[in-house]
Amino acid sequence: MVRAVLSLLLTALGLVAATSCSCAAVVHVRGSTRGHVTFVVDGSRAVQRVTLAQRDFSGGWNDIWAISGSSDVREIVYGEAPDGLRAAVAPAPLHASGIFLASVQLEGGGWGGPPGCAGELLFTFTPAGVVRECNDVAACLAIAGQKPDARR
Repeated sequence: MVRAVLSLLLTALGLVAATSCSCAAVVHVRGSTRGHVTFVVDGSRAVQRVTLAQRDFSGGWNDIWAISGSSDVREIVYGEAPDGLRAAVAPAPLHASGIFLASVQLEGGGWGGPPGCAGELLFTFTPAGVVRECNDVAACLAIAGQKPDARR
């Protein structure tokens, strides 16, 4: 009987630990080339790092902005470091024809706690300069009005 109760208790603790370790960082973007581009982070932990990379003509990615530190901020304007975050890579101009990858790292729970988590988002701009999220590079090229063979 004691074994059965102990087994049940350990199973319940395992389920609680498994659900408390889950972490999701959902990232969205809004704005335009004529105004601010703002990243919206939906997550339950402090933002630790934000990196923006631009796709180059060879299909690789080059970091064009990065901030790091710790902040409970949920909206981050491109090129600005909110309180608690500092620039690690100075912001480069956003080109309307570019394809961008935003990566956000949220803090973990510290030693012995749950690991940190991350979220990523691809986006580009429409020909009118309005930011649009994409599922993949081909979709970004179509949104930007570019031919798929315009970049690898």
